[in-house]
Amino acid sequence: LDKRGNGGMEEDRTLSLLVVDDEPGLLVSLEQLLRMQGYLVTIAASGVQALTHLSKSRYDLLLLDLAMPGMSGTGVLDFIAGQDLDMAVIVISGTTSVVEATTAMRQGAIDFLRKPFNPEELLRSITNAAHKLRLERANRNMRQRLETSERLHRFIVNHSPDLIFVLDIEGRFTYLNHRVKTLLGFEPEILTGQSLLELVTHMDRGKAKQLLADLADGPAKS
Repeated sequence: LDKRGNGGMEEDRTLSLLVVDDEPGLLVSLEQLLRMQGYLVTIAASGVQALTHLSKSRYDLLLLDLAMPGMSGTGVLDFIAGQDLDMAVIVISGTTSVVEATTAMRQGAIDFLRKPFNPEELLRSITNAAHKLRLERANRNMRQRLETSERLHRFIVNHSPDLIFVLDIEGRFTYLNHRVKTLLGFEPEILTGQSLLELVTHMDRGKAKQLLADLADGPAKS
């Protein structure tokens, strides 16, 4: 079998996999196959061994047999959900039970393979799982960056020496930074929703109305 497998396995070679199955022959075969593809592979012959590995190390993908004596694959899935582990799970089973497959998917598995499966089918499933995992991690990282950027922006605005505010189309305050309390003596929450016109003097009200009208009309057209 070509080491690239199907769908460009080369980009997935640095991923770490935990393979869990109580069949010694299959476990060794899977380990050899996946190591040939360049994966970092750890094996476990039971659900209890799997939990030991999951408690000590971080894995990207889990290849999990459901039907095992003692702690079943379902118990391992419960542990993963309880610990909120960041990994993709592919379930393998000798049964064709729709209920079993549906239950595994509800517990967080992203694919279900029925034994016996061929190497190409397994590698294709791993490629798809790895791709989905990378997308989820990239999206989560982007959200975290946006949240950090938003917090930084809010910090800068709130600690600015200048009064910064945002008006809606009718001239009402929708946001004011904390500088308003120092300059005008009002808490931002008190002025939020009030009109800018209420803060200007009678002499400047005409200019303020014209300013709001110009802002409502948008940029001047040439």
